[in-house]
Amino acid sequence: MTSSPPPSAAHIQSHLYHAFLHARTADVALRVRGSWHGLYHLHRVVLIQAGFFKSLFDGGFREGDASQSARDEVSVTFDDPNITRAAFELCISRLYGGGPDLYLDPRLKPSRDVPLTPSFPRPAPPTDTPAAHHPATPRFLLSLLATAIYLAVPSLVSQTILLVLNSLGPHTVIRYLNFAIGKGIGDKGDNELDAAVGLEHVCVEFSQPDTARSNSVRSAASKQPKTSIARVLSAEALETLHKEQATDTDSSFSDSDAEHDRANANGAAAGDNDDDDDDDGPVFMYGAASNKIGEAAACWLCRWGADMLLYEEAVEPAPPGTSQTRTGPARRRATESCAGAPPPGVLSLAKEHVPRIWRRGGLDARWVRAVLSADAFFVRDERERYDVARRAVELRRRAAVDDAEEREWAALFADGIHYMHMPLDDLIEIAQDVSPTTGTRFAPAAVVQAAHWNQSMLRHHVTGRTSAACPKDGSLGLAQTTAELLAASAAPAADPQRAYYPVPADASSRIGDTTGLEGAPSMDELFAAEAAGSGTTKGKGLFTPHTPATFFGIAGGGRSAAACAAADAGGAARWSAYPPMRFGVEFWGLDALREKARLNSQTVWYAGSLYNVYVQVVRKKGLQLGMYLHRLSSIEAIPAPSAPPPPLVPAPAVAPPPETAGSGGSRLATVQPVTIPTSLSTPTLTRFASRGTTASSRPTTPASSPGTGGASPPSSSSPVSAGGLHAAAAAGRPPAQPYRDPRESVRAHFTLLCAAPAGAALTRFASAPDAFAVGRSWGWKSSALQTEEHLSGAGAGSEGQAAGAGREVSLRATVVIGVV
Repeated sequence: MTSSPPPSAAHIQSHLYHAFLHARTADVALRVRGSWHGLYHLHRVVLIQAGFFKSLFDGGFREGDASQSARDEVSVTFDDPNITRAAFELCISRLYGGGPDLYLDPRLKPSRDVPLTPSFPRPAPPTDTPAAHHPATPRFLLSLLATAIYLAVPSLVSQTILLVLNSLGPHTVIRYLNFAIGKGIGDKGDNELDAAVGLEHVCVEFSQPDTARSNSVRSAASKQPKTSIARVLSAEALETLHKEQATDTDSSFSDSDAEHDRANANGAAAGDNDDDDDDDGPVFMYGAASNKIGEAAACWLCRWGADMLLYEEAVEPAPPGTSQTRTGPARRRATESCAGAPPPGVLSLAKEHVPRIWRRGGLDARWVRAVLSADAFFVRDERERYDVARRAVELRRRAAVDDAEEREWAALFADGIHYMHMPLDDLIEIAQDVSPTTGTRFAPAAVVQAAHWNQSMLRHHVTGRTSAACPKDGSLGLAQTTAELLAASAAPAADPQRAYYPVPADASSRIGDTTGLEGAPSMDELFAAEAAGSGTTKGKGLFTPHTPATFFGIAGGGRSAAACAAADAGGAARWSAYPPMRFGVEFWGLDALREKARLNSQTVWYAGSLYNVYVQVVRKKGLQLGMYLHRLSSIEAIPAPSAPPPPLVPAPAVAPPPETAGSGGSRLATVQPVTIPTSLSTPTLTRFASRGTTASSRPTTPASSPGTGGASPPSSSSPVSAGGLHAAAAAGRPPAQPYRDPRESVRAHFTLLCAAPAGAALTRFASAPDAFAVGRSWGWKSSALQTEEHLSGAGAGSEGQAAGAGREVSLRATVVIGVV
């Protein structure tokens, strides 16, 4: 006698999914009210895999009573307008082990070769969604995330977050950011489906509330402003709901209320310019999940913001008769030769294809100010930061002058730019710079004058002491603890509005870290990072949670003494009254870099010393990339900065082959700015000191001789031809040096902020103040700055062989340095 084999797991799963599709043997009728009204015939044993239904059916409530018949309906009301029918149906189908696969349009996916996605700057050919696949549009993904969090399906939450992050680009960044700050999933597009593909018939639709006997569960949190629904309703919350609604088993639902909520969410996501925080409608936020998306969007804006502004300016030109050029002295720097010029071919782009980021309908004014002020915002220096801010503000003003925005612009130009680190010529020019729209100055005169005063005071601190009077560690006594700051601010003559800047401690952190998202077995583990604040940090010092209140970790700048005390309850953090210097560096040809060879940045002058940044490939513990800040000695040559390759030269003047005749003249290489990727895990902080440059880099003449403004390499982010600047950048020239610090050692802190390849993450290395001797380098080497895939050619073969065929790779970073 033989027995038949037991059914396999796949057979059982197929059986259950077939029962779901055909509404057979259902033991619960789920009546859903929300952005749609429908009835679903489902199975309790399957639904309780989701935390929400487990609490509902397995938490001792009457919905879980075995005596309940399948005709007894359980009514669930979703007041969250971000929960849509298609997303709900896909969540339910996943509980049954089925449902359509998701199809993410390749045009939305950035890559190493096309970090701004294949659909930018020109539209890519449309792609057809494969059969039996549901289109994973940005709006649908956000709705799926909101629904999966509400129902507590951790596997689907983690998968959806990764799909969102993998589709972050020019056309999605504003929608994703708006979702992260509670403005909803955005307007419904033409290609959005009402029902999930293949599941159109599982819902029995109805248009009016039914009077059938039902047990109603309604979201109690949805009517609260600024509510987080990252957690599902607990058993106690469900019990409270049942007690409150015991006298009304048929919970009423207002169509007009739902439409009002949807209008508020969609209007905000569509770019209604309302910078007031007093929104009447509820704001739906999702804790660590939405914070993670917000971090990625904020990092992307810092990485690509200046580039995108060029495109938006090109399709929104200034009206005839107005000038966008600055007034004042005619002195120009090397990096300004292409400033404000539209990228090649952008004039032929359709206006509607360039996404609204800086224009009205994109970022609100608070976010414009935060991004432009952020340390991580990639610009060459503070003067370029001012120029970009000026252009972005004028772009908004050309549409309309708004009083609420003007208050943000005033704060931006007063506090968001460190004018102290500009030469006097720039300060004079900025003091005379007037808006062509409003006729007012961008920067207040008092702010520019204070910057010049701070320059003079810092020079006095550096040069006004004898060597014997200086501490051996190079300290100037410019840093104060919070306790000392509060004591000084209590003096009658103290300025309560004086800004103080944090002095960092040794730490490493990552904004946009996705470690732990995959394979999380429960919602508690998935959201474990929320308790400690979103983002991952190693080290010590002030901790800033990555939430909307801190613009997801990119907020910085000075604080008043009272704000310093509020941020540091222990009173041990240190602060400086002098803003640190910020400058951007960029390195090209990393995959052709041999081991121990260097790529150098431009050389900058700060507080009497010359600094540059260089990168090296290290192979001691696997393949790592080192990045170091170097203080140049007076006998070191100014190294040539890394720069993009020159454009392709015109073809020789010979008759072209027949098949190419008449195809046009010379052709310029398309330079696609790409950074090497960072790992998804937070780097282990390992700081190294190394001696200065090798003997081969020693000059024959001192580098401290008076010089003109240093030639900086062109910004590779600017989608313009860099060929005209390549020759100038090839020769390292010293920047202007108003004075020299005579001390052998200075005490300085510094921070390196390195962008991920497509800009969706940022790695931050911070060094506490330390002795910085002449000819010394401080920095880090870490696998977090590279992967084998992108540096596999480093250290082997010729540069031409390692670089690949026509593919350019660049690494971007922002450096923040301050003396104490």
